[in-house]
Amino acid sequence: MTAVPGGDELGRRLAAVRGRARNVDGSVQVAATVHGAIAELRLDERALAMGAERLGAEIVRLAAQASVSAMREELAELAHELGADRAAELIDALDPEDDRRG
Repeated sequence: MTAVPGGDELGRRLAAVRGRARNVDGSVQVAATVHGAIAELRLDERALAMGAERLGAEIVRLAAQASVSAMREELAELAHELGADRAAELIDALDPEDDRRG
């Protein structure tokens, strides 16, 4: 693997990326990593009134949105640091369905 100039710093910045999402009334707010792990969850009294099943579904939905947001932020950071073409190459290399790799 080729070393990236400033790679340690870039790695730290990417590891710190959190995407955020909230429902319409703001009663449920989620921050998640690019991998979908919930890093922060904020609920207010209105959220608790939703009931367990609805609230659980809302948290899952918002965590997915937040994860996509984090992915977009990471990709933008990679494109900025490495250039759009190199970032695209790295993204393509992650695709397990890409049969160009043999």
